[in-house]
Amino acid sequence: TDRALHDLQATVALFADEDDPYLAYALIYVAGLFDDLDRPAEALDYVRRAMSAAEPFGTDLYVAAAMGLGSVLSERGDPEAERYAAEAVARCRVDGSAQQLAALLPTAAMVCWQVGAYDEARAFAAEARPMHADHKRIARVVLLSTSAGVALADGDVDGAIDYARAADAEGTELGIEREMPLIRTILTRALLRSGDVESAAATAAACIASAAAMTVSFPL
Repeated sequence: TDRALHDLQATVALFADEDDPYLAYALIYVAGLFDDLDRPAEALDYVRRAMSAAEPFGTDLYVAAAMGLGSVLSERGDPEAERYAAEAVARCRVDGSAQQLAALLPTAAMVCWQVGAYDEARAFAAEARPMHADHKRIARVVLLSTSAGVALADGDVDGAIDYARAADAEGTELGIEREMPLIRTILTRALLRSGDVESAAATAAACIASAAAMTVSFPL
């Protein structure tokens, strides 16, 4: 991570005085690395710089940066995250691509759910669901995980278990290390609420194992 951070910061310096989309990409990646290192102040600084650098190069790049800001904030429980997620989706609907909107909506739903904006999370997830019905991909796993969290918040324990088990299976198949502890936490809570203590305990152990195996110290 330190070497990647050094190389990307060198790239940022190389493009610092130029209007170039590669500057925006480099800033986004640096922000992501600072987020992984749990250095939120630096992550927020870089993602805000990324939004400014992305502005001249179309909606898709800009909203990717804006959603990065929402993600950094939501992972730390900042309710301002919902506003950035909603603004990114609104802008994407106006002149972004269909592919970008499909990728954006599950993350927007996740950001809103993490800060307790359940109505917005529910709406974004419902809109995203038909877009991710057929293909296993990271965005679909994020959508399943968020749907499980929203179902649990709504008291739909069976729905939460179904969504979380699907997220666990597909996330494991795709090797999405970053998502697994959260998915298994939701599944553990849903199983416990259903009264299945034995399965809840086994899932909690799997949750701890997946968190311990992560190569980054994820704040959530």
